[in-house]
Amino acid sequence: MSKLKIKVRFDYEGKSKRKKLINVNNSLEKAEELRQQKAAFMRNIPIQGIEILEIDMSQEAYTIRDEIEGQNVSYAPMFVTVMADSVDAVIKFPMDEAFRTIEIIEPELLSVSRTELERVFCRINTELLNYRQQLERKRDWK
Repeated sequence: MSKLKIKVRFDYEGKSKRKKLINVNNSLEKAEELRQQKAAFMRNIPIQGIEILEIDMSQEAYTIRDEIEGQNVSYAPMFVTVMADSVDAVIKFPMDEAFRTIEIIEPELLSVSRTELERVFCRINTELLNYRQQLERKRDWK
């Protein structure tokens, strides 16, 4: 199988601790700071089977009101274009909480073998287990 060129959108979340509208800037700053951290992480920590081609942080952060929690939530979008060796190498992107969309740029037509699909399912399982462990650790810390 040839390599995959994909573009992934992440929206990194920043919540203000207070419920007042005044804290919009605090929420925006937190979202932008998190986006900067994630971009640095992607640039500096290699991911097996993934080559980072471009990280685009040019879009402005935006804020919405979460009526359920009664607070402002800001999001800082980031687009990452990567070249992946295989479909299973890409699985870690949609498993991220900040994941929003994915666009397959190349190839135009994709054929996945039985073995490749089996690897995808195994990778999904591994990523889900890792995510579950992270949630349990967060819960234990609180």
